[in-house]
Amino acid sequence: MKQQRTVLGFLIAAIGLALLGCANPAAGSAVSVTSGENNGVNNVENNVVANGLSYSVTYSDYNSTGGTPPAAQTKVNGTSLILAANSGSLVRTGYTFTGWNTAKDGTGTPYAEGASYTANTAVTLYAMWTINTYSVNYSTIGSTSGTAPAAQTKTHGIGLTLATNSGSLVRTGYTFAGWNTAANGSGTAYAVGASYSADAAVTLFATWTINTYGVTYDANSPTSGTAPASQTKTHGIDLTLAANSGSLVRTGYTFTGWNTAANGSGTAYAVGASYSANTAVTLYAMWTINTYSVTYSDTGADSGTAPAAQTKTHGTGLTLATNSGSLLRTGYTFAGWNTAANGSGTPYAAGGSYTANTAVTLYATWTALLDTGFTVITTPVLHTVTISGSPTLHYGTLASFTSSYNGTAASYAWYMDTYTATPKGSASSLSFTPGVATDTYGSHVLMLVVTDANGLSYSGSIQISVQN
Repeated sequence: MKQQRTVLGFLIAAIGLALLGCANPAAGSAVSVTSGENNGVNNVENNVVANGLSYSVTYSDYNSTGGTPPAAQTKVNGTSLILAANSGSLVRTGYTFTGWNTAKDGTGTPYAEGASYTANTAVTLYAMWTINTYSVNYSTIGSTSGTAPAAQTKTHGIGLTLATNSGSLVRTGYTFAGWNTAANGSGTAYAVGASYSADAAVTLFATWTINTYGVTYDANSPTSGTAPASQTKTHGIDLTLAANSGSLVRTGYTFTGWNTAANGSGTAYAVGASYSANTAVTLYAMWTINTYSVTYSDTGADSGTAPAAQTKTHGTGLTLATNSGSLLRTGYTFAGWNTAANGSGTPYAAGGSYTANTAVTLYATWTALLDTGFTVITTPVLHTVTISGSPTLHYGTLASFTSSYNGTAASYAWYMDTYTATPKGSASSLSFTPGVATDTYGSHVLMLVVTDANGLSYSGSIQISVQN
């Protein structure tokens, strides 16, 4: 009976020690159990070796920037312990909590939150952290060809070098201009290869700058004025071309617009026309040489027709018409042309050169035949008088003229401008030296009257010019 009571006392003592929190006594330590019985068994001591009844599991908030670690737990020998979760909301800026580890540097045994701990040993478990990463994606928005760069991963706190246009993105009429956090370009802009430092996931959209084209103007040999200022043509949008805003002028020419080639062989554009080509261009001023109308009047003629009108080109002499329409006036000989109907203007010989850069009407001029000693032919005959010689005479220089007549001549009479003057000669040829006193400077009509044996007279004339 005494032996049974001793064993029972030992058991009670052992349970009591556990209840009193004597966890994990040192291996081999003695637990003294004393019986209080007064039945003759006094001060019975039993040495009990308790080898690890329980173990302390504590938690460290290693490297956290906020929160608290879980409360310590007690692991009972031989039983599993459910480890704590992140009940104290531990956080670390830029990192994600990933569980526990028996070593600070993570080289020990890892444990997930709520995992089972079976080791019969005390332990401190350290919070483990994984650095955050952020996805950086690229969008081809607006492109007409090419591919977006591959996605990148941004690590917290470390700048990321953004992609270039590695997929050769192209948009017709636009130039690739980099990346933006907003599809419409209203967000944060990033150049290709720039550093992305934000600790956040992002989609970067391709951004585009619409192409523009310079339109410049070349005055192309003006004599005055300036070319218009350059313009900018935007892709896909028509441009209204400049007028002759700088008052370009070229002597003898009329401004007629613009051309893509200096010699006018390219594409022509009128002033204020619409330019739709999506390309830079230089437009050259175009010039049309001026022309002048030369018309003829049969003033005073009884028959025949005036020559057809001619066109005089600026800077180029025009050979005037002869009496190609056989103009006739009774009692007169056709003497050439004049810029005034009454003969008071500038005279021109038939076939003479017209050099003035202006439109003109030339009137037929007539020289009256002599009334004394001549029979006036009022109907056309086949006899003609032709004078040959240089039309330009100079003071002090001998001038010579010859004549031809297709009939039999009885006499010859040479006159200057009028038949009423004294003849300058009476042979079929004429030679004389112009003098200041006898021959005025300027244009004159040299005339020859040939009389045949029947007393019929025929005349011819030539326009001459007396100069210094």
